[in-house]
Amino acid sequence: MPKRRWVNAASYRVESREADWQSSRGGHGHLIPRHGGYHVIPPKDQLFNLRSEMVMELEKMGIEVKYHHHEVGGPGQCEN
Repeated sequence: MPKRRWVNAASYRVESREADWQSSRGGHGHLIPRHGGYHVIPPKDQLFNLRSEMVMELEKMGIEVKYHHHEVGGPGQCEN
């Protein structure tokens, strides 16, 4: 049976090296347990440099950023 394609639906899939399901493939899921990454710091926080670059770009556009940190909701979740 062919897949139905809905015109009123969208989806996405998140793949993060920080995900625990990536550990067997060389990911970093063993560093931060699921729902346990609130405000972790480098080297466990693999996304610190990326967020820092994002903040610099936002500030170049005149958007003030108070701080950024790793979030707890899911692998690779960040907050600026």
